[in-house]
Amino acid sequence: MKSTEWMRFFVDQHRRLGKVVFAVTELANSSGMARRSLLVHLNRMTKAGVIRRYAHGLYGSEPLRPEEFLPYLDRAAYCTGHYALFKHGIVTQAPALVTCFANRRHGRRRVLRTGAGDFEFVMPSARIYRAPAAGVLAPAHQALCDFVFLCLRKGVSPDAVVSLRRLHTLDGSEIDGMLAVYPLTVRREVRRMMGG
Repeated sequence: MKSTEWMRFFVDQHRRLGKVVFAVTELANSSGMARRSLLVHLNRMTKAGVIRRYAHGLYGSEPLRPEEFLPYLDRAAYCTGHYALFKHGIVTQAPALVTCFANRRHGRRRVLRTGAGDFEFVMPSARIYRAPAAGVLAPAHQALCDFVFLCLRKGVSPDAVVSLRRLHTLDGSEIDGMLAVYPLTVRREVRRMMGG
């Protein structure tokens, strides 16, 4: 297949099926090319900027936000901490890493660099891991608790990492309900930050 045919294929798949990420096997089946030839072709198209390589064996043509790509890395993981606080407008500093809580270990690498961002996978205790009911982005109150938990675990004050704003918009009862699963140090720090 030529580059223009690939672009038509990606556009058609996105329009008809909403599909934007493809495994090498899917592309080999769709094109009828041998896997080895396809990999050479994909490498050339990636260098030419025709397609994107998101991660090992995953390609597409659309730019993806981290929360759109995360399900392709781990269906049970969710974005939380600094990244989620940034997305909710609670902090203004954009994070270098997208922190994700997972309920399983991720091989030897804790940080995974992809075409959709750099992901840091953390496996908290089963008490703290709570996948959001909808989507892969933790709600603001949960992200705040997770952020404080991660900072204290690293021995860093949350105030030294980011400037928090709009904390008054967070529901205090939701935070209190969430805090029950965290260590006492996290509960104290979050309540201090909330002014309580």
